[in-house]
Amino acid sequence: MQSCTKVRGVTKAGANKISKLETVTQINLEKYFSPALDEMGAVFCAGPNLDLIYINAAAEDLFGITSIESLGSQTTSLMPKRYANPFAQTVDELLNKGRSNGRETIDIHGLDRSGAEFSMSVSICTLTLEDKVAIIAMIQNTESGAKQRTFAQKERAYHKLIENLPLSILIIGPDLNLAATNQQTMAFYGIADRRCVTQVSFADLVAANDQQRAIADLDEVFKAGQSRDVEYQMISASGNDKHVKFNLSGIISEGGNAHEIMAIAHEPDASDLAGDRPINLLWFERVIADTAHVVQSIIKAEDPFIADHQERVAKLAAALAEDLGLPKEEIEGVYVAANFHDIGKFFVPTQILSKPEKLTHKERQIMQRHVNPGHDILSYIKFRWPVATAVLQHHERLDGSGYPAGLKGDEISLEARILAVADVMEAMASDRPYREGLGVDAALTEISQNSGVLYDSTVAESCARLFKEKDFQF
Repeated sequence: MQSCTKVRGVTKAGANKISKLETVTQINLEKYFSPALDEMGAVFCAGPNLDLIYINAAAEDLFGITSIESLGSQTTSLMPKRYANPFAQTVDELLNKGRSNGRETIDIHGLDRSGAEFSMSVSICTLTLEDKVAIIAMIQNTESGAKQRTFAQKERAYHKLIENLPLSILIIGPDLNLAATNQQTMAFYGIADRRCVTQVSFADLVAANDQQRAIADLDEVFKAGQSRDVEYQMISASGNDKHVKFNLSGIISEGGNAHEIMAIAHEPDASDLAGDRPINLLWFERVIADTAHVVQSIIKAEDPFIADHQERVAKLAAALAEDLGLPKEEIEGVYVAANFHDIGKFFVPTQILSKPEKLTHKERQIMQRHVNPGHDILSYIKFRWPVATAVLQHHERLDGSGYPAGLKGDEISLEARILAVADVMEAMASDRPYREGLGVDAALTEISQNSGVLYDSTVAESCARLFKEKDFQF
């Protein structure tokens, strides 16, 4: 009799049913992202051949199956036969768009364990882990009375994603106690039991001579919501004071206030970590890159308008970089930055992102802060290109009227100047759920009229050339 050791969706027997490509994806999902995905609602992941390689607890409950039963089987077994071909065609269309692009939503029926049908909406997007491509699908049960995911659930998912990252992150509540942290941080500060995390004050982790300054800094971030870089002496598990640099960013609630602070710390020295786990830099960078892809995939599945916008901006930004004669590798860097340029909007309340009326001054300030968490996440990936810088600066303007730093002229990176033009073009030209687009001509007029003032004149000329002479289309 064959025995199986189950690790949340993985069995030794089940692993034999799936390919090496899918095993790589499965291991990454299980190790780093499973707790967060469990909070996101029903989720499954499948290979290009539609065989299931991951299914979370919510999906198990929805379809009435177990991971042992499902792994290696076809995703189409989760739905009536009449929906199998439409679903497969949708996945094919998605994969044919290229592994970095695309999101498709299909309204079909699912099957529970008894064979009863229920209506569901499935949002599908590509997921790339360790250069392997799979699809990730988020399922919304659209039956009357089905529960909708709340902001609190989204917040819990974010906390659980943080818990599994191999870098030092702390989430700080308004009472200055920790709301969440991860294993790396617990090891650094000697917090042995996760159940004790919320009883730990951030101030108590700071050396006495820096405590008052740290409290004042946190209070300022809570009041203004502005991101800031700080450095304190922190008390490590070894008992020695260590200088640690943090980026503090306010996490905005639905009420529009910073109700928590995300503190991302520079990687502590290996000697400060509990145990003898070696620090493998390539492993570290790969996991952080994978994390960014998963967050991006969640955004794609959850908010198609942000996802579609990013993909269209990426297409135009790459075309601009090519027209400007940039080397192939730099064009690739612009494309990567454009695909992540709005990743920070995951931390902006939904009602602000989709508000049809003009934003208030406070709401506009909240919206503008999205560049900071985007930069903070991406800065931990050792890209070959200045991706994090481009994301941080893509709303800067030549005359200094942009944000977040009011940079001028050549203080703004070329990548960010390209993104700025591509971003405005797409935002003005395209429809949104709450308004009609103004069209390409109006967008080109905006870029032309402010060439050399807000936008780089060379990039602006390239943009006009692409649309008027080279028949560029989103």
